[in-house]
Amino acid sequence: MKGYTLLSYITSSYKNVRAYLMIKLEQKQMIIKKVKEWAGGEEQALHWYKNEIIPAMHLTPEQAIEQGHYDTLMDYLESISLGGYA
Repeated sequence: MKGYTLLSYITSSYKNVRAYLMIKLEQKQMIIKKVKEWAGGEEQALHWYKNEIIPAMHLTPEQAIEQGHYDTLMDYLESISLGGYA
């Protein structure tokens, strides 16, 4: 690896992990924002996010985000907002 030092590898890895975590945080915030009104407030929305199992996914919203199912979760929430069933 010409010109590739351990420090540059660590720096690059850190940036990738940081970017990944920032995306997951943004996704969480978008989900909380979307359900806050339905849930009765931010605290209730956070409780829902961490504890409520989404029947169609067999996951909590938190688990869905961690496993990369943000788009599926957003589609589910959109369906519910349009009068679909959980």
